[in-house]
Amino acid sequence: MMNSPILTGGKETDSWGNIEIIEKENYYAVSLENSVISVQYDMHPRHAKKQEVYIVSFVIKESGENLGDWLDAAAGRYLLKKAAIVYDGMDRKTVRMEWETKSEGKTCIEEVSIFPDSPVMRIDYFTTCVNIVDIGFKGKYGTFKVYGAEEWYELRKTVTDPEITNHENEHHRLVDELYPRYPNPFIDTPDWKGLAPAPLNYNGWMIMGVYNEETGLGYGRVVPYEEISYMKFLWGHGFEFFPFWRGFPSPRRPFTTYFFPVTEGGEEAISLGKQVYHRHATDAMVYGKQFEGQKPVLAPSRCSLLGGGILEVR
Repeated sequence: MMNSPILTGGKETDSWGNIEIIEKENYYAVSLENSVISVQYDMHPRHAKKQEVYIVSFVIKESGENLGDWLDAAAGRYLLKKAAIVYDGMDRKTVRMEWETKSEGKTCIEEVSIFPDSPVMRIDYFTTCVNIVDIGFKGKYGTFKVYGAEEWYELRKTVTDPEITNHENEHHRLVDELYPRYPNPFIDTPDWKGLAPAPLNYNGWMIMGVYNEETGLGYGRVVPYEEISYMKFLWGHGFEFFPFWRGFPSPRRPFTTYFFPVTEGGEEAISLGKQVYHRHATDAMVYGKQFEGQKPVLAPSRCSLLGGGILEVR
């Protein structure tokens, strides 16, 4: 473990992986890499006018496939102004990143962790903007798979209130589709009179993925059930999450998500998502720098997902 964090720039590396903080002209870029994945946070040239930093590359090293160039983005979150390696150990490596936002004096803060020989990336959101956006596949359209989606669909079909099913705003209208097309939401608890997506709840988490039906390539997300009260699907490319939408639930608090690649389609996304829960999200060891007024976050265990065999979880 490092004696002190790197506050501006720097690189930490050892036998299993590295994190590099790269100083640019007026912002920082960050690279995270282990034996399985290579991830780049930077400003994409195609979106340079927006002046935003997000994941522009998430590469599966074995195949060289890039899962997308617009991942872990957010509306109103601009350049990365601070970055620090806050943990560098044999069990994980963690970088803390702080973005400027459209709101003067407000920043968005994340801690991102990678693990030895693991495809899983953990993202701890300490403060967020209005949404979290994943758009992958670089022009290809994928198929969605969400744990409990079929039961949630049957529950939504029992709603007959015209204020909900015929809502004048498409962004809040409940429609008769398993995976509603944008802009119709998949979850909208505050605007659907408290209708909670209980069938999606896997021990306090929601598990989902998007993948190419021909190749099986795609990615998965594990997100907290209580904190995500509004959610959409983005054109067969990914997801849009709105944490604490309209103050529900309140108050805002830090939360954790996980991101990982899949190569065998939707069932693998759900299976690996369950493994992420059982191997990572249940470990209550406190780690990292604690921020005043915020609760501690949970650390993953030393064992790495897919390293040394797969744990089958049903």
